[in-house]
Amino acid sequence: MSNIRTLKDLESGPNKQPLPNPWQTHPNASRASSYATQQPTTSYSPNSYGGGGDYGNYNQSMRYQYMGFDGYPHDMNVTQQPTMTQICCGNCCPCCVPPLCSPDKQKQWVNFVKSFCFFISIVQIIMFIIELSMGGVVSTEINPLIGPDAGTMINLGAKDGYLERFHFQVFRFITPIFLHAGFIHILFNLFVQLRTGIYLERQWGIPKFVLFYFISGIAGNLFSSLVEFWSISVGASGAIMGIMGAHFAELLWAGDRMNPQQRKISMGSAILFIVITMLFSFSKFIDWAAHLMGVIMGFLLGSVVFGKDSSNNAMRRFGYLLALAIIVSFFVIGFALFFTVVPAK
Repeated sequence: MSNIRTLKDLESGPNKQPLPNPWQTHPNASRASSYATQQPTTSYSPNSYGGGGDYGNYNQSMRYQYMGFDGYPHDMNVTQQPTMTQICCGNCCPCCVPPLCSPDKQKQWVNFVKSFCFFISIVQIIMFIIELSMGGVVSTEINPLIGPDAGTMINLGAKDGYLERFHFQVFRFITPIFLHAGFIHILFNLFVQLRTGIYLERQWGIPKFVLFYFISGIAGNLFSSLVEFWSISVGASGAIMGIMGAHFAELLWAGDRMNPQQRKISMGSAILFIVITMLFSFSKFIDWAAHLMGVIMGFLLGSVVFGKDSSNNAMRRFGYLLALAIIVSFFVIGFALFFTVVPAK
């Protein structure tokens, strides 16, 4: 828990030196939407989210820190203010940050390849190539996302309520996560998955991330099958929305261990992403139901995982159990309704 209490404390150390940004020096750094800052190098080593540590040993060299494509913060030593190109590379395409063949960059590639986000992204890219090889790219009047037709996606495992219920093809609650409707669809999902997703994977660990990812994706497909029975849909968007929902739950229930400013910025970024995505979800050819239930399920799962250790007494005592009961009830009632109630045509 940070011992910083005033704005003055935030701006200077004990001897009035400029205080380095704790978001960038802590091992779990950079939860804010921007990961690139300029600051003096220092031996400051915080012992919590934004508090404690030693201040001193400052020099005049500048440190520009960005979140690498492996999900960890990395330094780039510069002698002057970083250019806009360097900042954009640091935030959007860190693999292009020079030097390209440095030992640090090689280490990033090793860490990147060993991540779950890399593995699932490779699977999704392979499946998209198979989609294109089977169905090609149809007219944008048929598929505005620039991809194959619905028949190709159905053959490969798209969500189809009729086949799920009357042919008992329950695998279709999972397989849509690996498929995408077009180039626009897969590029957007891969960008979020390989930037924000891989960072959160580092914070939570692979088991928690995989739990949030697949349970949210399945819940989204189930809800979509209930309310949009006759529609065909694919995509990992429900799973990705679940990751953002879980992240918001973490900030809400366990965020008091973070720097207050960092927490506010991170919550604002998460809310903005969720709101913008949901606004676009009601466009034609977008599965709003999968997105909506994905973020709700992610929030509930995050409440179970992070609520147990929350400083909020009500959440720590019975709130997380309530969230768990809602999750179980949704799947039990949802599948029961899906396989018993006659869908409207």
